[in-house]
Amino acid sequence: ASVAPTLVDARVKEGDTGVTLARLNPMGQVLIGDEKIEAKSLDGFIDEGQPIHVVKVENTSVIVRIKQN
Repeated sequence: ASVAPTLVDARVKEGDTGVTLARLNPMGQVLIGDEKIEAKSLDGFIDEGQPIHVVKVENTSVIVRIKQN
């Protein structure tokens, strides 16, 4: 049996910020608010614990970049 991917919560929007839960390589999990979400990095590898921001929301994942200060 296959597991359907979890849809991204409707509260997650472009511009939201979060943190990586694991190294994005370029896919991995991020925490945005209290939602653990599958994410894809536009910046290649992003280490665990790095601040990110959402650039695009897709059905089952978000596209993220490293958050610049």
